[in-house]
Amino acid sequence: DSPTASPTWSPTSENKFEEQYVLDILYESFGGKNWYESATQDYCRWKYISCSESKEIIELDLSNQDLEGPIPKEIGDLKSLRILDLSNNRLIDIPVEIEYLVELRVLNLSKNKLKGSIPNGIKKMKELERILMNENKLKGQIPSKIGKLSNLKQLSLNDNKLDGSIPSDLGNSKSLQELSLSDNNLSGSIPLEIYNITSLWRMNFSHNELTGEIPKNIRNLSRMRKLNLSGNKLNGKIPKSFTDLKELTTLNLSDNMLNGKLPPNLFNKLGYIQEIDLSINQLTGQFFPMKQEKVNLGTLRILKLDRNHFVGTLPSFLPAVMNRLNELTLSQNKGADKKYCFNKQKDALEGCGKNDLDHWCCKKEDWENWQQICSIFLKKKKRKKNKICLPDSGLYGNIPVEMANFRYLNVFDISDNSITGTIPPELGLLPQIQKINLNHNSLTGTIPSQLASIGGDADILIDGNSFDEQIAAPVDLCLLKEKFDISKNDTFCPPERNYLKYFFDQAKGYEWERNIGWTDQYKNHCEWEGVDCDDSGKVTNITLTNNKLSGVLSPYIGDLTSLVKLDLSNNYIESGLPDEIGNLTKLTYLKLSRNSLSGEVPASFVNLQHLELFQVQENKLTGTIKMFSLPASIYSDSDSSMVADCGSPSIFEQPVVCDNCTICCNSLGECHTKESEYRHTEHGILALIIGSSVLVCILMAGLSFIFVKKRGKKNMEIFLRKTGEESIYTFILGESYLGWLLAAFIVVIQIFVFQFFLKNSILEFDNITDWAYSWSCPVDNVNCKNEMNISPISWFIFAVVMFTKLFPDIYSGMWVCYYSPQVRTQKGIQCFLAGTVLFVISVLSVVVSLMYNNATAREDTDLIINSMVILFVNDLDEQLLKACSSAFPVFVDEIIGTILCETRDKSMQKETSNRDHSLLKSLQLYMEDSQQQIIKRRNPSTISEVKSDIQNNSKDVENDIIYDKEDKISMFSRMRPTSQGSFKLKN
Repeated sequence: DSPTASPTWSPTSENKFEEQYVLDILYESFGGKNWYESATQDYCRWKYISCSESKEIIELDLSNQDLEGPIPKEIGDLKSLRILDLSNNRLIDIPVEIEYLVELRVLNLSKNKLKGSIPNGIKKMKELERILMNENKLKGQIPSKIGKLSNLKQLSLNDNKLDGSIPSDLGNSKSLQELSLSDNNLSGSIPLEIYNITSLWRMNFSHNELTGEIPKNIRNLSRMRKLNLSGNKLNGKIPKSFTDLKELTTLNLSDNMLNGKLPPNLFNKLGYIQEIDLSINQLTGQFFPMKQEKVNLGTLRILKLDRNHFVGTLPSFLPAVMNRLNELTLSQNKGADKKYCFNKQKDALEGCGKNDLDHWCCKKEDWENWQQICSIFLKKKKRKKNKICLPDSGLYGNIPVEMANFRYLNVFDISDNSITGTIPPELGLLPQIQKINLNHNSLTGTIPSQLASIGGDADILIDGNSFDEQIAAPVDLCLLKEKFDISKNDTFCPPERNYLKYFFDQAKGYEWERNIGWTDQYKNHCEWEGVDCDDSGKVTNITLTNNKLSGVLSPYIGDLTSLVKLDLSNNYIESGLPDEIGNLTKLTYLKLSRNSLSGEVPASFVNLQHLELFQVQENKLTGTIKMFSLPASIYSDSDSSMVADCGSPSIFEQPVVCDNCTICCNSLGECHTKESEYRHTEHGILALIIGSSVLVCILMAGLSFIFVKKRGKKNMEIFLRKTGEESIYTFILGESYLGWLLAAFIVVIQIFVFQFFLKNSILEFDNITDWAYSWSCPVDNVNCKNEMNISPISWFIFAVVMFTKLFPDIYSGMWVCYYSPQVRTQKGIQCFLAGTVLFVISVLSVVVSLMYNNATAREDTDLIINSMVILFVNDLDEQLLKACSSAFPVFVDEIIGTILCETRDKSMQKETSNRDHSLLKSLQLYMEDSQQQIIKRRNPSTISEVKSDIQNNSKDVENDIIYDKEDKISMFSRMRPTSQGSFKLKN
């Protein structure tokens, strides 16, 4: 069952989403280019859509939108639609579901590529008032019940491939006003019912295969104004009832098989008639079957009676009405009297043999010499051209200005005569002229610019005359090329003036702010605004900067091969760059900046090998600029010689690629030198800094290993102090795995942050970074300017801050690396790692700070702020140690204490060992001395005394050693490490 019209619904009802779904289907099916141009959630506000107060879609106008493909069947779901206009697209099929649009008033599918037949269901669309399906490829028959559409006012099915007969029930469409079925394959007779549609005012059945006679009841079409039945096979006579069509303005019955005589009152009864075409029939009788006193041709402008069988002479009243007629065609009949042929001044019949019955004319007594040139000459055969053809006819005198009265004159040929004077500008007022031939006469003066107004459709031939060679022909005439026979004459039509005029027209020259000379038809082009020429008249310079140029940059600019300088900057040109610019091989200066140029940069630019300045920034160009590097020149400094939109951000996903550009600009108008672009990524730079720093540390350790002979001199307390007692890097010297992990963590974090700053310090013209573009390219100067405002004193302060803050760490890191081989193997490696980390992070801080400031700092304050931020990153190791000491003091004290305990223990062992050695040495000396005394005395008592003394002294030495050790151990046991890495005694 066919769905019925949907009830009124609110914007939140289900139907709203159904209609939006249909719109989505239409978009996907049609592929229109502007469909969602104004899309919002409320589709009633979309472009091309109109809605009722209840938010129902009632009008959909997608005409002229370059749509293609079949009309989707979902169109039938827009049940409230009243107007559907899909005309002038490339649609190919009408769905049967269109019959569901029962509320539709206007259906316009004209000028598409619709195939198939007209859906029969169209008869169900009772509300239809206008059906327009003309200019398609529809086949089949016109639906038989289409006459049931009682509201139908217009039916246009012309220019299709419809066949069959005209449905008789069309006569039931009592509201029908316009009916056009022309240019189809319709056959049979015109149904009599058609002539009963009294509301018809326009009917066109031309160029079909219709047969039969025109009935008498045509008088019923009393409102008919335009009737065209031409190009069929109608026969019989023209009924007298035609005279009852009082409102008729156009009657065309040509190219049929009508016969008999004209109705006697046809011309004087049709009071509003403007055009009558009865040509190409078999009509007989007199041309004008009425008496002069009954003539009523006041509104008639076109009368065509040619190619019939009319006889007799032309009526005497005809010349009196000639001024009102635009076109009169009487050729190829049987009875034109020779007295109306062309008459020369002396011999009234001379020349009639040549023209014979195919031409007629009337007299114009006020013309001199060839005054009797007749108003219209009609050529025989089938071409309908109104001609005055008088070549080589001995004519002399001036061309009369009255020629402008012949509005429908097609050809005017008076070549090879002796015509003098000037060409009347009025010839440029002939609206239908197709050819003017004035060749080989004696015409002088200047060539009128008015001829250019007809030159687009007419051939203008004026060669072989005596025009003033000091004044060029009108430039608009010269642009007509083949239609103007002296357009290739360099004297009258300098080629470079033509190229400049093409450039002017395509760049909308009449809207320019300054166009002096460009609009003058005769002025020398070297005197035009912004144009300079050399001594030979060749254009060498075009400078039209800031002049409101728009439109298209003409490819004819490439024909100005002597051009040295072209400056069209700061305008509104919207086209692409023509390849022909590559032909300007002498060009040294090309400035097209600040326009709206689009498309890819032509590869032909590589031919501009003499170019010294090339600036195309602030446009919408894409692709690759394949040009050689440009040298410094008289025009600009070396930095500004080649400027393009190769910076970021770009309005496109990929900026212009320009390897040899000296300056790249971005979409914000900011610029920077191409030299600033690094050739390496942040990863490469980071690897280079870290790698070179590690190599320096290895070199320092190697030098120490080679040249420092004594080892074991340095203890861990010194390395702890050099590494930084307040840095978490000291954890590297300890034995805690968690400490090592924390130290590694902060090193990774610092390197990661430095990498972030490095990335944003690199100018990459195809990526967006923090790099601050410091250059600008002003409109009024070819030299771009560096606008960086950092003073030298600020850089000096920066250097002092960096030296004061980071040099101690750099030195300490190198010192630790140098002396790390002096420590036993395991601790030596830890010392080397700690020194390397300290040295690498310090060097990174210096390099990154320098690079980031150079990239982003444009004011003195930027320099200081950026430096402080990076120095904070350098201090992250100390900040982490403070945080750990606050949160986990025991853990930190244990790690630091372990390092210091080992250092103190070694020191005490060494001191005790030295003291023991000294005591034992003293004891040995004492015993030796005692033995010598015994030997000398040889007294036993003395010997026993000496032995007793030796034993006592030995015990004293042993006790001293033991007590000393106990004192040392007792003292150290009362010491504990502090969170700052130092020690103090327990109370």
